[in-house]
Amino acid sequence: MKIRNIFVIVVLIVAISACSSGGGGGVNALTAPAAPTGLLITAASGSITLTWIDNANNEDGFKVERGLDGTIFTEISGLLSSNTTTYRDTGLRASTKYYYRVRAGNSAGYSDYSGVINATTTTISIPRSGQTISYAARDDGDLQKGRALPVPRFTAASSGTGTVLTDNLTGLMWPQDGDIPTFSICTGGLKDWPSALAYVACLNSQQYLGFNDWRLPNVNELESLVTADQLNIADWLNGQGFRNMQSSYYWTSTSDPIYSLAAYLVYTAHGYVSGDVKTQTFYFLPVRGEATDLPRTGQVDCYSSVTFTTIPCAGTGQDGDLQKGVSRPDQRFIVGTGAEASCVTDLLTGLMWVQSLDTTARTWTGALDYVTTTVNSGAGVCGHTDWRLSNVKELSSLLDISGIGGFTPALTPGNPFTNVNDYYWTSTTSANITANAWQVNIHRASIDPFAVKSSPTNSTYAWPVRGGN
Repeated sequence: MKIRNIFVIVVLIVAISACSSGGGGGVNALTAPAAPTGLLITAASGSITLTWIDNANNEDGFKVERGLDGTIFTEISGLLSSNTTTYRDTGLRASTKYYYRVRAGNSAGYSDYSGVINATTTTISIPRSGQTISYAARDDGDLQKGRALPVPRFTAASSGTGTVLTDNLTGLMWPQDGDIPTFSICTGGLKDWPSALAYVACLNSQQYLGFNDWRLPNVNELESLVTADQLNIADWLNGQGFRNMQSSYYWTSTSDPIYSLAAYLVYTAHGYVSGDVKTQTFYFLPVRGEATDLPRTGQVDCYSSVTFTTIPCAGTGQDGDLQKGVSRPDQRFIVGTGAEASCVTDLLTGLMWVQSLDTTARTWTGALDYVTTTVNSGAGVCGHTDWRLSNVKELSSLLDISGIGGFTPALTPGNPFTNVNDYYWTSTTSANITANAWQVNIHRASIDPFAVKSSPTNSTYAWPVRGGN
């Protein structure tokens, strides 16, 4: 009896198998899916979003391919799930053309490609400094150049055992608690730089606030919280939804590439950006997510905390390891031609700068007057008469902290600028002491709100700019 039952089951399996293989008018063999169509593309500064029409009903998924010339492509997506109709490609260079194609697949094979489409990523949009009070004609408060700051600036949401705040300007997510709490097995408190990196790694192992991809912010990410219209930035942040932000120095993941025993800090009272040795203990604030319109610092190396040597980056959590932010174009600066031959366009930001810089040190008012009465006089420079003294966000956008080329100046290697000095005025007044203004040290990549406007001994220069929002 058991033998007869087994024989019947075997016969049924063979019959079903034969039908499945196409014999006897049974179930049809699996075929490759139909190709997707209607591929559309939307470009931003560091990302491109694709959408398409799914014409198949039997795909296992889709694969997205990217190229730089429309001929050679590389798969970038892995197998996306079935019924997917959108994909966002991140980590791209600004002002760069990319080509894409998409196809569907299953175990029988792949469809034809969707057709090739291309788009060029945009320049980043530099935000306003936040200054709204004018202290002189054509200063930052007068012109207010840059992308408008969103209101509200932050959106709070419950997450895990606490609250997170998403910055509506950059898209970055921050924990609400600006102190350094003890969480699970992760002991809080002020820490030196290596311990700060280790603490963030511990938070990830314990799913802090429901996430495991926190990092120590790089200097550009942390500086993005600075707004120039506030007497005390920490107090302002606490009024925007943060809790326990301290008026103190906060670590970043960015090392000083020349004196690599130091790392950059942001002073959350007044916004000062500078460095200190990594053995000092300070506050720090983890961050997660991908920023929009925020450039990479340029740092690609990682550094020992105890010797002046580079170390392998993988897994360190340092800036050179993660390299977060919008990547610079392969050729960042373009020297003009014809009437614009003495000017330079930054393909990262879209701003135009004077190429050969004036070598006369001036007071702050003198710098503003120089741009208005000299640079913009007559036919102007490069045929333009709308030059201005750059604000603090615009001028600091030039900084490159790669350390390549000796870091003097802290500009992208191979840049075409000449006569570059150390300190440059910005048009932004210090909200804390209005007799002072912000200046940028181009050689050390520091940002200082306490340069005395009227001092003839500051040896501070003007770097005119035009364009932007």
